[in-house]
Amino acid sequence: MRKNPLSNMSAHGGIISSEFLETIRGERVANPLVQPESFVTFNAAAPKDKRELDKQIESSFESLLERWDALSGRYLKMNVSEARSKWMIPLLKELGFDPGFNKEEIVVDGDARAR
Repeated sequence: MRKNPLSNMSAHGGIISSEFLETIRGERVANPLVQPESFVTFNAAAPKDKRELDKQIESSFESLLERWDALSGRYLKMNVSEARSKWMIPLLKELGFDPGFNKEEIVVDGDARAR
């Protein structure tokens, strides 16, 4: 029997709920509100159908799983810069984001006190 790759995931911080994780741990996930068009990213068009979406998700998951397996043993010992470059930026890019690094704090309306 194949081990569920999500079995070691847990929810912390309120971004992803425990109920959501339980739902996606199932062999089949069916939500009529989630369509391939919902998965458009900044750098690519939406998948044309569920089969293409499934292939993209599987490919991204496998890629990230391999990356995580390669660095998970030393992740907690990494400094912030190394963790950002070796895990967080590749993770965000795989999810379709184009993260940028701000060397300075962002000032709102030119008010330096708003930092």
